Amino acid sequence: MLAAELLRSRIDAGIREAGFVHVQESRSCEEYVALSNALGEIVGRERIALRPGAHAYVAKPGPVPLHTDQPEVELIGWRCERQDEEDGASVLFDTQPFLERLDQELHAALRDVHLLTPPLEGGPPTMRWPLLRRTGNGEALFCSPWVRAESPVAAHVNALEKFREQLSRAIQHASTRIRMAPGDILFVDNRRVLHGRGAIAPTSRRVLQRVWIR
Repeated sequence: MLAAELLRSRIDAGIREAGFVHVQESRSCEEYVALSNALGEIVGRERIALRPGAHAYVAKPGPVPLHTDQPEVELIGWRCERQDEEDGASVLFDTQPFLERLDQELHAALRDVHLLTPPLEGGPPTMRWPLLRRTGNGEALFCSPWVRAESPVAAHVNALEKFREQLSRAIQHASTRIRMAPGDILFVDNRRVLHGRGAIAPTSRRVLQRVWIR
Protein backbone atom coordinates (compact mmCIF):
# COMPACT_ATOMS: atom_id res chain seq x y z
CA MET A 1 0.00 0.00 0.00
CA LEU A 2 2.80 2.42 0.90
CA ALA A 3 4.61 1.76 -2.39
CA ALA A 4 1.41 2.46 -4.36
CA GLU A 5 0.83 5.72 -2.47
CA LEU A 6 4.42 6.82 -3.09
CA LEU A 7 4.05 6.09 -6.81
CA ARG A 8 0.82 8.04 -6.98
CA SER A 9 2.49 10.99 -5.22
CA ARG A 10 5.37 10.77 -7.68
CA ILE A 11 2.96 10.84 -10.60
CA ASP A 12 1.00 13.79 -9.18
CA ALA A 13 4.23 15.75 -8.70
CA GLY A 14 5.51 14.90 -12.17
CA ILE A 15 2.26 15.93 -13.82
CA ARG A 16 2.34 19.28 -12.02
CA GLU A 17 6.00 19.90 -12.90
CA ALA A 18 6.32 18.65 -16.49
CA GLY A 19 2.82 17.69 -17.59
CA PHE A 20 3.71 14.01 -17.99
CA VAL A 21 5.28 11.08 -16.15
CA HIS A 22 6.99 8.00 -17.60
CA VAL A 23 6.94 5.05 -15.16
CA GLN A 24 9.70 2.75 -16.36
CA GLU A 25 9.21 0.04 -13.78
CA SER A 26 7.34 -2.84 -15.43
CA ARG A 27 3.75 -2.94 -14.15
CA SER A 28 1.02 -5.50 -14.77
CA CYS A 29 -2.25 -4.51 -16.41
CA GLU A 30 -4.02 -4.93 -13.05
CA GLU A 31 -1.55 -2.57 -11.35
CA TYR A 32 -2.00 -0.06 -14.15
CA VAL A 33 -5.79 -0.05 -13.83
CA ALA A 34 -5.61 0.21 -10.04
CA LEU A 35 -3.21 3.14 -10.31
CA SER A 36 -5.43 4.85 -12.88
CA ASN A 37 -8.44 4.44 -10.61
CA ALA A 38 -6.45 6.03 -7.79
CA LEU A 39 -5.74 9.07 -9.98
CA GLY A 40 -9.40 9.71 -10.84
CA GLU A 41 -12.44 8.28 -12.59
CA ILE A 42 -11.73 6.12 -15.65
CA VAL A 43 -14.18 7.34 -18.32
CA GLY A 44 -12.75 5.46 -21.31
CA ARG A 45 -10.58 2.46 -22.15
CA GLU A 46 -9.22 1.43 -25.54
CA ARG A 47 -6.67 -0.95 -27.04
CA ILE A 48 -4.43 1.10 -29.35
CA ALA A 49 -3.13 -1.01 -32.23
CA LEU A 50 -3.13 -1.02 -36.03
CA ARG A 51 -6.38 -2.17 -37.63
CA PRO A 52 -6.77 -2.76 -41.37
CA GLY A 53 -9.22 -0.33 -42.94
CA ALA A 54 -9.49 1.86 -39.83
CA HIS A 55 -10.09 5.61 -40.18
CA ALA A 56 -8.64 6.76 -36.83
CA TYR A 57 -5.07 8.08 -36.94
CA VAL A 58 -3.97 5.88 -34.03
CA ALA A 59 -5.07 2.72 -35.87
CA LYS A 60 -3.21 3.57 -39.10
CA PRO A 61 0.56 3.27 -39.70
CA GLY A 62 1.06 6.87 -40.82
CA PRO A 63 2.22 9.59 -38.40
CA VAL A 64 -0.24 10.72 -35.72
CA PRO A 65 -0.24 14.56 -35.55
CA LEU A 66 0.22 16.01 -32.08
CA HIS A 67 -3.13 16.70 -30.43
CA THR A 68 -5.16 16.63 -27.24
CA ASP A 69 -7.97 14.10 -26.72
CA GLN A 70 -11.60 14.77 -25.79
CA PRO A 71 -11.47 17.93 -23.62
CA GLU A 72 -13.39 16.53 -20.64
CA VAL A 73 -10.52 14.06 -20.14
CA GLU A 74 -7.97 15.40 -17.64
CA LEU A 75 -5.35 12.65 -17.72
CA ILE A 76 -4.48 10.09 -20.38
CA GLY A 77 -2.66 6.91 -19.46
CA TRP A 78 -1.01 4.31 -21.67
CA ARG A 79 0.51 0.98 -20.72
CA CYS A 80 2.80 -0.61 -23.29
CA GLU A 81 1.76 -4.18 -23.95
CA ARG A 82 3.99 -4.64 -26.98
CA GLN A 83 6.31 -2.12 -28.62
CA ASP A 84 7.12 -1.55 -32.29
CA GLU A 85 10.22 -3.41 -33.39
CA GLU A 86 11.96 -0.25 -34.67
CA ASP A 87 10.41 2.82 -33.08
CA GLY A 88 6.84 3.48 -31.86
CA ALA A 89 7.95 6.33 -29.59
CA SER A 90 5.28 8.65 -28.20
CA VAL A 91 5.94 12.30 -29.09
CA LEU A 92 4.94 14.89 -26.48
CA PHE A 93 4.87 18.69 -26.46
CA ASP A 94 4.32 20.68 -23.27
CA THR A 95 2.27 23.73 -24.31
CA GLN A 96 2.70 25.63 -21.03
CA PRO A 97 5.95 27.47 -21.95
CA PHE A 98 4.61 28.08 -25.46
CA LEU A 99 1.40 29.67 -24.17
CA GLU A 100 3.36 31.83 -21.74
CA ARG A 101 5.34 33.29 -24.67
CA LEU A 102 2.33 33.75 -26.94
CA ASP A 103 1.43 37.27 -28.07
CA GLN A 104 -1.10 38.68 -25.58
CA GLU A 105 -3.51 39.85 -28.28
CA LEU A 106 -3.57 36.41 -29.91
CA HIS A 107 -3.80 34.77 -26.50
CA ALA A 108 -6.92 36.80 -25.67
CA ALA A 109 -8.49 36.11 -29.08
CA LEU A 110 -8.09 32.36 -28.62
CA ARG A 111 -10.38 32.41 -25.57
CA ASP A 112 -13.25 33.22 -27.94
CA VAL A 113 -12.42 30.37 -30.34
CA HIS A 114 -14.57 27.28 -29.85
CA LEU A 115 -13.92 23.92 -31.49
CA LEU A 116 -16.31 21.07 -32.19
CA THR A 117 -15.74 17.74 -30.48
CA PRO A 118 -17.55 14.43 -30.00
CA PRO A 119 -18.94 13.72 -26.52
CA LEU A 120 -17.12 11.29 -24.24
CA GLU A 121 -19.25 8.37 -25.36
CA GLY A 122 -18.32 9.01 -29.01
CA GLY A 123 -20.35 9.86 -32.08
CA PRO A 124 -20.43 12.99 -34.25
CA PRO A 125 -18.83 16.26 -33.03
CA THR A 126 -21.86 17.88 -31.40
CA MET A 127 -20.12 19.65 -28.48
CA ARG A 128 -18.51 23.08 -28.69
CA TRP A 129 -15.50 23.62 -26.45
CA PRO A 130 -13.13 26.60 -25.95
CA LEU A 131 -9.61 26.24 -27.29
CA LEU A 132 -8.29 27.97 -24.16
CA ARG A 133 -10.03 28.15 -20.81
CA ARG A 134 -9.04 29.14 -17.29
CA THR A 135 -8.98 26.44 -14.61
CA GLY A 136 -8.08 26.32 -10.94
CA ASN A 137 -4.58 25.21 -11.95
CA GLY A 138 -4.00 27.82 -14.65
CA GLU A 139 -5.02 27.28 -18.26
CA ALA A 140 -6.41 24.31 -20.14
CA LEU A 141 -5.89 23.78 -23.87
CA PHE A 142 -8.00 21.83 -26.35
CA CYS A 143 -6.34 21.54 -29.74
CA SER A 144 -6.31 18.91 -32.48
CA PRO A 145 -5.31 19.65 -36.10
CA TRP A 146 -8.31 17.80 -37.53
CA VAL A 147 -10.85 19.64 -35.33
CA ARG A 148 -12.60 22.58 -37.01
CA ALA A 149 -13.74 25.84 -35.51
CA GLU A 150 -17.38 26.09 -34.43
CA SER A 151 -17.68 29.69 -35.62
CA PRO A 152 -17.10 30.99 -39.19
CA VAL A 153 -16.27 34.47 -37.82
CA ALA A 154 -13.16 35.66 -39.67
CA ALA A 155 -11.40 36.84 -36.48
CA HIS A 156 -11.81 33.40 -34.91
CA VAL A 157 -10.67 31.55 -38.03
CA ASN A 158 -7.63 33.83 -38.42
CA ALA A 159 -6.67 33.48 -34.73
CA LEU A 160 -6.88 29.69 -34.98
CA GLU A 161 -4.81 29.60 -38.15
CA LYS A 162 -2.11 31.86 -36.67
CA PHE A 163 -2.05 29.79 -33.48
CA ARG A 164 -1.64 26.52 -35.39
CA GLU A 165 1.18 27.96 -37.50
CA GLN A 166 3.12 29.14 -34.44
CA LEU A 167 2.43 25.90 -32.58
CA SER A 168 3.67 23.82 -35.52
CA ARG A 169 6.98 25.71 -35.56
CA ALA A 170 7.40 25.40 -31.78
CA ILE A 171 6.78 21.64 -31.86
CA GLN A 172 9.68 21.16 -34.27
CA HIS A 173 12.12 22.53 -31.68
CA ALA A 174 10.77 21.41 -28.29
CA SER A 175 9.04 18.04 -28.51
CA THR A 176 9.95 15.04 -26.33
CA ARG A 177 10.17 11.43 -27.52
CA ILE A 178 9.40 8.55 -25.14
CA ARG A 179 9.75 4.98 -26.36
CA MET A 180 8.02 2.80 -23.80
CA ALA A 181 9.16 -0.74 -23.14
CA PRO A 182 6.61 -3.49 -22.44
CA GLY A 183 5.16 -2.90 -18.96
CA ASP A 184 6.01 0.82 -18.96
CA ILE A 185 3.29 3.35 -18.16
CA LEU A 186 2.94 6.93 -19.41
CA PHE A 187 0.54 9.51 -18.00
CA VAL A 188 0.01 12.96 -19.55
CA ASP A 189 -2.05 16.01 -18.64
CA ASN A 190 -4.53 16.19 -21.52
CA ARG A 191 -5.21 19.88 -20.81
CA ARG A 192 -1.55 20.83 -21.25
CA VAL A 193 0.46 18.27 -23.25
CA LEU A 194 -0.05 17.38 -26.91
CA HIS A 195 0.73 13.80 -27.91
CA GLY A 196 1.25 11.81 -31.10
CA ARG A 197 3.77 9.52 -32.78
CA GLY A 198 5.75 9.08 -35.97
CA ALA A 199 4.93 6.61 -38.72
CA ILE A 200 5.31 2.89 -38.05
CA ALA A 201 5.40 -0.08 -40.39
CA PRO A 202 2.03 -1.47 -41.58
CA THR A 203 3.11 -4.77 -40.02
CA SER A 204 3.89 -3.22 -36.59
CA ARG A 205 2.73 -5.28 -33.61
CA ARG A 206 2.73 -2.24 -31.27
CA VAL A 207 -0.09 -2.39 -28.69
CA LEU A 208 -0.89 0.15 -25.97
CA GLN A 209 -3.69 0.02 -23.42
CA ARG A 210 -5.12 3.53 -23.08
CA VAL A 211 -7.31 4.98 -20.34
CA TRP A 212 -9.05 8.31 -20.10
CA ILE A 213 -9.22 9.72 -16.58
CA ARG A 214 -11.39 12.53 -15.27
